[in-house]
Amino acid sequence: MTCRYVCLITIVAIVTTVSVDTGAQELGGIYVEVLDQTGQPVTDLTPEDFKIKTGPPSLSVDDEQTRPVVAAQPGTIPMKVALLVDNADGMVQGNALSSLRSGLGAFLDTLPAQHEVGLFTIARVPQLRVDFTTDRAELKESVSTIFAEKGQGAVMFDGIQETWARRFEDDDAWPVIVMVLTDGPEMSGNMTQDEYNALVGELMSRGANVHIVLLLTRGADARAKLRPIQTDYATNLTQNTGGLFQGINLATGLPDALTTLATEIGAHFDDMSNRWRVVYERSDPPGERIALMVNRPAVNVRIFTHRRMEP
Repeated sequence: MTCRYVCLITIVAIVTTVSVDTGAQELGGIYVEVLDQTGQPVTDLTPEDFKIKTGPPSLSVDDEQTRPVVAAQPGTIPMKVALLVDNADGMVQGNALSSLRSGLGAFLDTLPAQHEVGLFTIARVPQLRVDFTTDRAELKESVSTIFAEKGQGAVMFDGIQETWARRFEDDDAWPVIVMVLTDGPEMSGNMTQDEYNALVGELMSRGANVHIVLLLTRGADARAKLRPIQTDYATNLTQNTGGLFQGINLATGLPDALTTLATEIGAHFDDMSNRWRVVYERSDPPGERIALMVNRPAVNVRIFTHRRMEP
């Protein structure tokens, strides 16, 4: 297809265990690959080059409404990665501190250097250790000072909610949260199901990925009697946001698991680097029909509803 390309697609929220209502979101996002006739990515697009119309599936094309395009972000903008670390009693019970430090160091060594990383711990309260930076030496120095806090529970929900609200900006092109958890006590403040749904809906709406490595420190008998809350919610978070979840039984597996995760995140970024993220003001609920036009001559366009990682 050349000159001007028009495509109709249907946006549907990707939901697993939890029903997420993203209809309240004011902004929508769509991913677009634009290639010239030689197959090379077009890199100099602006919001003015995109035109989006939306409407319920029952409406005709003539009834569609033009929606303002507020941003067009190239897929080459580096990721902003929040690394949240459970250093609470579960790490003590798993005798995992040394493996945890090694694994975090391996993650930082493996993740491509252009991506910013912020380091946080979540024993008892969320704590910022290093703000977002590409300085791997500073991050690794802080990793070496992480200690496991005996007798303290982790705050998985408080950690992700506070980090998302306070450390990410609305215009971040590719927000990523990586959580290294255990199945020890979860001590977050009360979060209602509606609040959780709203958080997941916002993560999805803004194109965030959540990746989780969960160290199982309880014995099989204990897990059979009481399924850790982290397992259910970690699985749900990663499935809804297109991230990866891995549960491991031995602390010594942390370095390999985090090395593999960093490798896969970096490779996925490269795979998605040709996709522009086009952000627009939305008025219709999920299930709306979207027509997108690229006002450039002689281009080939493909449209995607997400940039999920496939397990």
